[in-house]
Amino acid sequence: MPSQTLTEEDKVQLAKLYTQLSDEIDQLADDALALSERVRSYKEKIETKRTLEHILEIEED
Repeated sequence: MPSQTLTEEDKVQLAKLYTQLSDEIDQLADDALALSERVRSYKEKIETKRTLEHILEIEED
């Protein structure tokens, strides 16, 4: 298999692709963090609702 060398244009294109992929990965990480925070918030709200329902059940007894 003959070896190929990268031209300067190839290197520039690879650098652009690397930067683009890096930016997309950073954005995905930010999105995942935001989603994780939303899930945590929803879990807290559900727990609060359950606690309040439990308190109301005790008061009814």
